[in-house]
Amino acid sequence: MNSIESRIYADAARAAAEITPADIPPLRLPPQRGRSPLRGASAGGSAFTAGARSRGTRRWLAPLAAAASVALIIAGMITLGRGPGAGHRGPGP
Repeated sequence: MNSIESRIYADAARAAAEITPADIPPLRLPPQRGRSPLRGASAGGSAFTAGARSRGTRRWLAPLAAAASVALIIAGMITLGRGPGAGHRGPGP
């Protein structure tokens, strides 16, 4: 290390040594609203209907969206490729 790097390292070590575990307050998480603590379902519905429906939808929705976006990109490339001035022209005169 050169002198600048060693000075930065020493200053960072000194600053880190000033912080003790007593300086850090305990983490307090806010209570979760609208979720059952046992199943993760909404408070108004049952765990089977609310949780299973959303999880099942999430399983196929992302791959379906990805496939649709790939299809749109390919269709756009084909469409733009057939525009005026695109493609192979025959031999010149």
